[in-house]
Amino acid sequence: MSPFPVTSRPRQRPLAVTLVALCLASGPVSAASSNGAGDARFDPLASDAGLSLGQVVRWAADRHPEKEQSRAGQRAASALRGRADAWLSGNPAGVLSHYNDAGATAAGNREWEAGVELPLWHLGQRAARRSLAEAAEEQARSIPEAVRLQAAGRVRETLWAIALQRNRVALAETERAHARALADKVQRRLELGDLARTARLLARERVVEKETALESARSRLRVLRADYRRITGLDRTPSQWREDRARTLSDQTIPVKDHPFLRRAALKVEQLRARRRLAGIQAAEPPSLVLGTRQERAADGSAVNSLHASLRIPFGMAEQREGRRAAVGVELAAARSRLDRQRREVLTALDEARQGIAVARRTLRQARHREEFATQSRTLARKAFDAGEYGLMDLIRVQDKYAAARRDRAQRELKLERAVARFNQAAGVIPWPRSESSQ
Repeated sequence: MSPFPVTSRPRQRPLAVTLVALCLASGPVSAASSNGAGDARFDPLASDAGLSLGQVVRWAADRHPEKEQSRAGQRAASALRGRADAWLSGNPAGVLSHYNDAGATAAGNREWEAGVELPLWHLGQRAARRSLAEAAEEQARSIPEAVRLQAAGRVRETLWAIALQRNRVALAETERAHARALADKVQRRLELGDLARTARLLARERVVEKETALESARSRLRVLRADYRRITGLDRTPSQWREDRARTLSDQTIPVKDHPFLRRAALKVEQLRARRRLAGIQAAEPPSLVLGTRQERAADGSAVNSLHASLRIPFGMAEQREGRRAAVGVELAAARSRLDRQRREVLTALDEARQGIAVARRTLRQARHREEFATQSRTLARKAFDAGEYGLMDLIRVQDKYAAARRDRAQRELKLERAVARFNQAAGVIPWPRSESSQ
C-alpha cells in the first residue's frame, strides 16, 4: 500500500498535513516542547506537574543496589558502639578447679576452686574503640548520600536522553509530514503535466525514508523509557527537570564536606586510622581479673574457706601489635589512594563539565545562525519550485539542509541544559524533595 493516498484527480491537501504545515510556518520546533511532551501512543510515560526531579531521585535511590551496603554499614557501626560501651573488653568465663591427693599420698586431702575470669580493657583501649565506633558511624552516615548522588546521576542522564529522543521523534514526525505534503504537491503538479513520473517516485521514496527514520526514533525512545522504569519504578516523568547551575568552588580545591563521594572516601580513611590506633593498643589477649572462692578439706575433715583474686597480664605483645598495625596500615594506604584518586576524578569531571557548558553555548549560537540561513534558503527554494524555476531534487536538498539545521538547533538547546545538569552532578549537587532535605 502506498505510504500516502494517490488519486487520479486533484484533491485537497489532508487537514492534518495542512495543520502541521501551518504550525511549522509559524516558527521552528522548540526544544522546550520536547522536555515533557511526546506522542502518547509511543511514549506512554505521563508528564506529572506534581512530580519533581528530587522525588524521582528519591525513588531511584530507594531502588539502588548499593542501598543495602548502607544498612549493613549502619548495623556494623552500631555493633562497634555497643562493644565500646561494654564494661568488659570481652566475654567473661567461669573457672572451676579441683585438687586431691588420691594418686599421691592418699591422705584424703581435697581442694575446690570456683571463680569467674573478667577480661579487662588495656589502658586507652576503650577510648580507642569508642573513637573507632564514632568513625564507623560517620562513615555509615555518608554512604546514603553517596548512593543518592549515584542515583541522581543515573536519573539525570536517563531523563535528558529521553528529552533528546522525544525531540528527535517530534522532529522526525514533522519531517515526515513535510515529505507527505511535498508528495501531495508533486502529485498535483504531475496531474497538471508540470512534472515527470520520476518526480512522484522520488517523492514517495522520500516519504518512506522519513517514516523509517521516525520508527527508528520511536524504537529508541521505547528503550529509554524502559531504562527509566527500571531505574525509578515510575511510569511518570516530571513536567520539567531543568536545573540552575550550582555555585561551585575553585578549580584546584574542593572541601571534602561539600562532595558526597569525597566525604565518603575521607571518612573511610578516618575509620581506618581509628582501627590502626586501636591495633596499636590491644593485643591478641587482653589482661583479665579472676575472682573466686576456695574450699580446702583435710583428711581429718577440717575445712578452710577463702576468697581469692588474681590478675593475669600477658607479655610479649609488641610484635603482635606491630603486625596488626601493619595489616591495617595496608588498608589505610589503599583508602588514602582512593581518596586522592576520587579527588582527581571530581576535579576532572568539574573541569570537563565547565568546558561542556562553554562548548554547548558556542555550538548553540552557531546552530541558530545556520538555522536562520537554512530557513531563508528554504523559503526562496519553495517559491522557485512553485514558479517552476527549481527542480525537485534541488528543493529536496534545500529542505533536508533546513531539517538538519533545525534538528541540530533543537538538540543543541537540550544539550546545553544537559551540560548544566552534568555540571551539578560533578559538583555533588543532589536534587531531593524539600520536605526531606533537612532529614
